[in-house]
Amino acid sequence: MLGFVFLLVMMVKGIDLGSAKTSTKTGTTTTTNTNTATTTTTPTLVDAADITIGENDYIRGNPDAKVTLVEFTDLECPFCKKFHPSIKNVFEANQDDVRWVYKHFPLSFHPEAKPAAVAAECAGKLGGNDTFWTYVDTLYDNQNDLGEDLYKQVAADLGLNADDYATCLDSGEFDAKIAADQKLGQSVGVGGTPSTYVIAGDVAEKLNGAVPQTQVETAVADALAR
Repeated sequence: MLGFVFLLVMMVKGIDLGSAKTSTKTGTTTTTNTNTATTTTTPTLVDAADITIGENDYIRGNPDAKVTLVEFTDLECPFCKKFHPSIKNVFEANQDDVRWVYKHFPLSFHPEAKPAAVAAECAGKLGGNDTFWTYVDTLYDNQNDLGEDLYKQVAADLGLNADDYATCLDSGEFDAKIAADQKLGQSVGVGGTPSTYVIAGDVAEKLNGAVPQTQVETAVADALAR
């Protein structure tokens, strides 16, 4: 009876009992993704110097481009999948002037987010930068089928050695890199995915969520004009 009363009170207060997940790895409670916007949002500005880009980061496009897009993303996140064509289209339209940097931010309530991140890293290790990006594109295209079978099949389709790839998946080699990306994201205000920073000079404009392609285009145009 007490359980029924508790449930009734929670429902009256509008609390979604299914939205909170507890991470056994961190001991913290993680709610649903905070970056679920699909319409234009108000950007925020942060210090570009706080967003570090390392030699082990995967970069798409001209390494000396004036504008840098740094995307914190989760391969299982449906909003990241929705946003992926938009940021890709803007990048492809400005390849000489824009580079795109990938940062991992797997959310704890997406069980395949971290395994998918590891799978992409292993593809990059064995195949190089272009293979990494093709692998990421393919996982977004097949997001409903994420899992080890898909990871190995995509690797095989890209010509990667099956034994080496399987060994990499089980090695734990990229746990530290993925964790470092998450720590960096948290330090600059990432609370959900996708979170994209449009950087030019010492200014980084943060776009929250799967914003429309037009907002990305405007942010890039403004950055190029600075």
